[in-house]
Amino acid sequence: MLDQFDEIRIAALRAQIIAIENEITLCQNVRADLSTNKTEIVNAQTTVGNSNSVFLSAVPNGVFDLTDSFEGNCAERLTEFFVTPMDRITTNMDIGDSLISDVDQQISNIDTYIQNSRTRCSNLQNQLNSLLSSD
Repeated sequence: MLDQFDEIRIAALRAQIIAIENEITLCQNVRADLSTNKTEIVNAQTTVGNSNSVFLSAVPNGVFDLTDSFEGNCAERLTEFFVTPMDRITTNMDIGDSLISDVDQQISNIDTYIQNSRTRCSNLQNQLNSLLSSD
């Protein structure tokens, strides 16, 4: 026979189990959203990388060949304008790679949290089962 204290403990354990299960569901939803975002980032990185590769392969021997006969200093000025967007593309690709790494780390952290939460939930369930079986 369960006394009033046991009934209170059973109710508290059930409430904790439900709260943890809700946290797990929330974490799984966040993880799924992060995975979707990561896929979008990877796809964008791939598109930019492919475009960048095609563009660079179309430009022979670097960006521009400077010649004395190309309207004075215009060729030199063009190289300055042209290199900057290419540097930006490279920088943005690096930022994207870093972002993918950060998202992977967050997914890993969520996976660890979910596993720890499941362990806590299992321990609480064992305590609950023990109380219920002592009835």
